Amino acid sequence: NAGATGVDLVQFRVTTPAGSSEVATIQIEYAAQAMGEPELFCRTSPNVAGDGARMGWSGSASLASDDLVLRVAGLPAQSFGVMFRGQGFGEIPLGNGLLCATGSQVRLSVVQADPAGLVTWPVTHSSAPGTSATAGSTWGFQCWHRDVGGAAYGFSDGVLVTFEP
Repeated sequence: NAGATGVDLVQFRVTTPAGSSEVATIQIEYAAQAMGEPELFCRTSPNVAGDGARMGWSGSASLASDDLVLRVAGLPAQSFGVMFRGQGFGEIPLGNGLLCATGSQVRLSVVQADPAGLVTWPVTHSSAPGTSATAGSTWGFQCWHRDVGGAAYGFSDGVLVTFEP
């Protein structure tokens, strides 16, 4: 049963030509996985700031709560970038990194990292065009950012969100 939690007890006895065993009991505990819990996907690539831009989040994927905030750490200090989302998911080499949020993409917002290379961006229904999610829809979020060297731009890893009511 989807979303079920609890404990089940299973009792059994083994019977062979040599005889029967005592009754044994197995206890099975299970809990429903939190629906809509964001998860990291894809890989990041090194940038001028170090190991690469890494996504994180606070809040939840609940549409009713409307409290999801994405963050990107490890960006070049005060660099500009663009938050975007896609409904396809892959790892396509592009620039100095990997494009992971593929398919139907929507540009969400231009952002600027602080001196420590951090950006926070709230995912609210009024924050930008193309952010109206429906329960059960899954979006991949990623940050494109300016970088020095090579192609002069790179990507963060991604956050995959399945929205819940």
